[in-house]
Amino acid sequence: MNLGHDRRFDVELSLPQRPLRGVTEFPETRTDRFAPLIAWARSWANYLNTPVGWRVSHNGTTFDEGVAHPCPHRGYCSC
Repeated sequence: MNLGHDRRFDVELSLPQRPLRGVTEFPETRTDRFAPLIAWARSWANYLNTPVGWRVSHNGTTFDEGVAHPCPHRGYCSC
């Protein structure tokens, strides 16, 4: 699937109590276009001290997904 020029995506964070869902736009061609969502997931993982799943979909098809893990140093660092 080539989504090189699409900007609008459905996003989801899988938090322990309930998922957070929304729609957002990402840069069109950057290879790290989902970095803001991953950073958001990582901040929740640090806050909750538990892994947080994230997913990006487009027209019902998952385009990218992963799991952000809390910082092993129990702080808000970039590891």
